[in-house]
Amino acid sequence: ILTFQFYTQAPTTKPRTQTLNFVNGYAMPRDSNSNVDVLVANPYADAPVRGGISEYTPAYVKLNGLVLCFSAYFEEDVTNSQFETKRIRKFVIYYHVEDGSIKI
Repeated sequence: ILTFQFYTQAPTTKPRTQTLNFVNGYAMPRDSNSNVDVLVANPYADAPVRGGISEYTPAYVKLNGLVLCFSAYFEEDVTNSQFETKRIRKFVIYYHVEDGSIKI
C-alpha cells in the first residue's frame, strides 16, 4: 500500500526589500549593511581603449589575387554562309580587382 503525504509550510522569511538604487541607469548598492554582493556597473567596460592602435590593412593587400569571372556571349551575323545566318561567340571576361585590369 502506497501512501502520500503532502506538507505545506508557511514562508518563514520575509521578502527582501529593494537593495539597489539606480543612478543614471546603473545599479548602485543602497547601503553597506545588506548581505547582497553588488558589483558597480562600469559603463566603459566594453569601450575600446583610447589611443590604441587599430590594425590597418591596405586595400591592395585585401584585394590581392581577387579576380571576378564573367561568362558572356554575343551573336554575330554571318553573311558568307549558306548554312547559318547567326553565329554565337562565347567568351570569359576576367576582371582583376587589385589593379582594375581586364582579360578576355
